[in-house]
Amino acid sequence: MQDRRIEERRRVDEPGFIALDEHSSMGCIVYDVSNIGVRVTMLETKQVPDVFFLSSPSLGPGRVCRTAWRKADEIGAFFAQTPA
Repeated sequence: MQDRRIEERRRVDEPGFIALDEHSSMGCIVYDVSNIGVRVTMLETKQVPDVFFLSSPSLGPGRVCRTAWRKADEIGAFFAQTPA
């Protein structure tokens, strides 16, 4: 199978949180990260909006993400902005 990734990813396997709105969030596992995006896993992705805020230790203060693809238990997303 051909790898179509634009950027090389690094595996992190660490806990993270996705903000669903101003008052609630859900836990996830940040599986891998690149300069342009991330893959996260969780029990169910239905509640996660197409644009979301993700925080985890490897992302520093957190990042705004835009969903690129979605499965029942995984989301691949691009970062909506570059880190400062």
